[in-house]
Amino acid sequence: MRGLFKKNLIAIIVCVLWCCTVTLALRLNIQSPKWVHQISNDNLTGIPKSVLKLQDRFLYPTRVFLQNMFSSQYQIDKSRMLKRTQEKVQKSFKFFCDTNGTRSETRPTSVHELRPGDIDIIGSVGDSLTVGTGSFSYFLPQLVVDHRGTSWSAGGKGTWREFLTIPNILKVFNPKLIGYAYGDAVAEQRFSQFNVAEVGALSRDLPFMTRELVKRIKNDERTNITEDWKLISIMMSSNTFCLELCYEDYSIYAEKHRQEVLTALLYIKEHLPRTIVNLILSPNLEILLKFKNLPTICFFTHIVECPCLYAIQYKDKLSDYIKVMKQFQEVEKELVRIF
Repeated sequence: MRGLFKKNLIAIIVCVLWCCTVTLALRLNIQSPKWVHQISNDNLTGIPKSVLKLQDRFLYPTRVFLQNMFSSQYQIDKSRMLKRTQEKVQKSFKFFCDTNGTRSETRPTSVHELRPGDIDIIGSVGDSLTVGTGSFSYFLPQLVVDHRGTSWSAGGKGTWREFLTIPNILKVFNPKLIGYAYGDAVAEQRFSQFNVAEVGALSRDLPFMTRELVKRIKNDERTNITEDWKLISIMMSSNTFCLELCYEDYSIYAEKHRQEVLTALLYIKEHLPRTIVNLILSPNLEILLKFKNLPTICFFTHIVECPCLYAIQYKDKLSDYIKVMKQFQEVEKELVRIF
């Protein structure tokens, strides 16, 4: 019993330290991705250079260290043993779609003529849900691992028989597909490819992250910007709901989100011809509040990582925050109709 208490105590301490670091980074706007300083000459973020240097010297090496410490194949194998992952599909089971004639003989000039095998490039913008953070964790410290290779929208590790992701499905139709992440990596590492999602990213980061994605695609020697068909997935806002609504005027956030998404879409339209944008609705986090009988450790992590929805002092505004989440979804639907 004493050993279990010590184990839980250590887990809580690690969780609080890690979550406080991330929360402070978000509040002070210092958790900028390394490519802000590394690639962009124009200051698109408004982050002081002194903070970027701090990030390069301390925060980035720390993230990579933790990533390497807790990332392992054993983690995936144990999660599979605990039946927390997709069951492997046997080779005797055929792919669920006909793969004959799924790539056009000549590249289509219209999206209405497009076949699944015609997509040559895949990329994504988002937050930890797109990063795949902690996807195979079975104890708290493993939540720091970015499992980009198995991200549902941009991960291409293995095959669809092991990990049913959009890239792994498209690889069946076009084995030469590029851009998917193929391992555990933070955004600055090669394995991330065109998955530029970042843990803790906010809605306001959409325009900047879109620019970074376009830069990566344009600077890659494998791509043909004008000829290749591209599929870009965008999913954002969870951290905005958790970390911003209760600190600022939440009544204006839906309109701000409209402008941020619109800016990102227009930038893609201007700089990435032959691109399909998969705009996924912002998740309504109200469902998380309905989960019952969770482990004790979840109580602490929820308050630290999502104070706007879980902290007691904001309970009286909770119904308003839920309305804002629904407004975000309506804004996104309107933008889809416009385009």
